[in-house]
Amino acid sequence: MQFGGQPDFGWVGHSKVNSKGRYVVLVALVTVTTCLGAGWPLKTATAASDSSQSFDRFNPNSQASSSVHGFTAARSTVGQPNQSAAGSTELLRAPAIPMQAGTVSIDPSNGAAFVGSDGRLEISVPSAAISSADVAAAGGKVALNIRQVAPASGSNAGGSGHVSFGTFLMQLVDASGQLLSHGLAQPIRVTVHFAPNERALNLDHLYAVLNGSLPDGMSLNPDPNGPSLTPAQAGLGSSTTQALALNRPPAATGGSATSASPFATPQSASSSMSLQMSSPSVSMSFNTNAPIATFGKPDPYNVDLSAGSLTAGYPIQVPPGPGGLTPPLQLGYSSAAVAEQHNPQGAAPWVGEGWNMSLGSISWSEHDTAAGCEVNGTCSSPNWQNSWELNDAYGTAVELIPPTSTTSTFNDDTGHSISPSPITWHTAPETHAKVESFGGAGAVSDPAAVSWGANRIDFFVRGADNAIWHDWWNNGWGSWESLQGYLTSAPAAASWGVNRLDVFAVDGSGNVTHKA
Repeated sequence: MQFGGQPDFGWVGHSKVNSKGRYVVLVALVTVTTCLGAGWPLKTATAASDSSQSFDRFNPNSQASSSVHGFTAARSTVGQPNQSAAGSTELLRAPAIPMQAGTVSIDPSNGAAFVGSDGRLEISVPSAAISSADVAAAGGKVALNIRQVAPASGSNAGGSGHVSFGTFLMQLVDASGQLLSHGLAQPIRVTVHFAPNERALNLDHLYAVLNGSLPDGMSLNPDPNGPSLTPAQAGLGSSTTQALALNRPPAATGGSATSASPFATPQSASSSMSLQMSSPSVSMSFNTNAPIATFGKPDPYNVDLSAGSLTAGYPIQVPPGPGGLTPPLQLGYSSAAVAEQHNPQGAAPWVGEGWNMSLGSISWSEHDTAAGCEVNGTCSSPNWQNSWELNDAYGTAVELIPPTSTTSTFNDDTGHSISPSPITWHTAPETHAKVESFGGAGAVSDPAAVSWGANRIDFFVRGADNAIWHDWWNNGWGSWESLQGYLTSAPAAASWGVNRLDVFAVDGSGNVTHKA
């Protein structure tokens, strides 16, 4: 069929649907060229009692001088209080750790195997990792001490999406629990397991950090009664990063893991790495990067610290238009907008209560420029003038300037008739945006626009007579034409080829109708 003046197609009925809606009687076409931390210090001051209940009065002649009392407290093991000289107590609260600490003996002939109590971590030590001489020098026993020192944490919000599945510390100890002075002769195999729902965290970007930063205040000495050790004294080497591959081995069995573990299911995934434990201590954390979107700011959620209102913004990526023009589109939320809605009859925004997604708007108003002189009695009749304002998704907020002072887009109080379409507008201040408006169809719905070729665009509206109306651009604007029909909804248009347009709408019987 050929659009552009000679419609030669008819309406076709489809399945019945229900449709309700409200439409704006204005058509305008605008063409624009989980937190991680070892603990927070909590100060609990020791109050001194004063039985005299007397007031201290300032004596300006006492020649008193100011003094500043500092507070210094040594850090200790997480969860253990430090007593300062000033009488204050500093508490470091330990985070909840899902895996219980464990120790396995290493046999020169059989090696060792370990599975964490929650099923997350699995370690396999091969034979010949230690020798009989190593066992004898260690007092008859060499063991591998494994403890989790930081829980899983992170967030996929904010565009960064850094997620950690926990930090673990492995240390070789002798028969008395003292740290050895050497590592293992053979590499060990370390496997980390993931629950089925954790596969949503983009496990294709897995990586391990060896000997990275550890929680502040934790002890590196496997002997709880021994002195504090520095990372160098504990044998922690330099920090390195290793990429990991996701695999699906059989679920880990044995150890202290139970069948209720979320990691021991056919849908669980895992990743393994070979680790050369050349020193007596090695720390490791397993991580991924799983951003859900690029938000353009550190966190899509923000809380007003004064009023407590929550705001959120989700930029929506859209494909670029001609010339790379890409409108910024954002879905926003504000809890304050819900709390401040006091009218029970007030309608929620079209995207939901508290949500908003502004696509831009053009507003019209008229005002009496003679209002001042009417009050003063120097004039007797009003002088009504129109004004138009444009706000778009790019942040433009300008006044639209019509081509003439008598331009009118509505049957208003100016006495001017509606100007013929299309009308080309300028902006003040000038943005060089190309703005054109169309009237004449008495539109009572939003427009639907589609292009099937270069320099060609067709758009449709539901007119005041509830018929579908059509206009087009083909190296110049056409004129409104009625395509008949009786609609109760706005039209929707699509094109899948040159000279092909498909238009859909709901008719008075609730049927979806189609023109092609």
